Amino acid sequence: LQADLPVLTQLCAYLRNKACLLILDNYEHLLDGAEVVSQLLAAAPLLKIIVTSRLPLRQPDEWLLPVEGLSVPASSTEPDLANYESVALFVQWARRKQSYFALDAENQSAVVDICRLVDGLPLGIVLAAACYPELTCAEIGAEIRRNLIILAAEASDEASDQSAAPVSD
Repeated sequence: LQADLPVLTQLCAYLRNKACLLILDNYEHLLDGAEVVSQLLAAAPLLKIIVTSRLPLRQPDEWLLPVEGLSVPASSTEPDLANYESVALFVQWARRKQSYFALDAENQSAVVDICRLVDGLPLGIVLAAACYPELTCAEIGAEIRRNLIILAAEASDEASDQSAAPVSD
């Protein structure tokens, strides 16, 4: 690094002739600096950038690709719950922790609740199932519900689609 030059200037100079992929994850925490992504792309024509964010960057060169979850039952009373992709994934990963885990009358409501709370997103389902059997399915749902309140409070009202993953190229 050259102390007399701004870091962004040095980064642009370094990337100028490089063909590479830069991945910026959870960028919703840095939206005030979203123009940096456009500046990097303008300075380095061979650079490709993938940005994940719950909120759009609102940059002119941005492409939005929605990330959708797996199918989720509307309620735990629907027939054939195990045929829903989200429920099947939870059962599969819970069985990795306890081989005899089964969807039954005791846990099916909580499993459906978990799948709905994470909007059917596979990573959320896998992380939730990883808590089993240390926590019951109902306890896992309660923990997710408690933490989602925090996430909802941080979300911007101006975001129309929080399931979008902005992608810049």
